[in-house]
Amino acid sequence: KIVKKIIKKNQKVLDVGCACGHYYRSLKREIKNNFFYTGVDPYKIFLDKAKLVWKNDSNVNFKKGNIFQLPVKNNEFDITVCNNVLLHLPSIEKPLRELIRVTNKTIIFELPKYGY
Repeated sequence: KIVKKIIKKNQKVLDVGCACGHYYRSLKREIKNNFFYTGVDPYKIFLDKAKLVWKNDSNVNFKKGNIFQLPVKNNEFDITVCNNVLLHLPSIEKPLRELIRVTNKTIIFELPKYGY
C-alpha cells in the first residue's frame, strides 16, 4: 500500500531479499502504472523458482546477490523495499549503506510486529 501511494509510471523498484518474487505479485495487483521490478536474493533455489513463475513478464528481473554487496549500480532504483531481512543480520550498518547507495528516492522497510 505504501509503494502504491508513491510510485510513478515507469519507475524502478528493487526488492532486497525477494525469495521467489511473491512481493512482485502483490505490487502488480495494487499498482496499475507500468513499473520495473528487480528482485535480489542470495539463494539460487528461490531465484530459479521466481524466474520460472515470471518468465513471461518483461518488467521483472531477478539477480543473485546479498544485502552486504548488492549487484546493482549506484542510484539505480527509485524505490527499494526490504522486508523482513534486517532482523536476520548480525549487523545492519553496511546493509543500510548499500540500500542508500542503490536508491535515489525512497527506501521502505518492513519488520515483524513482534519482538524476539
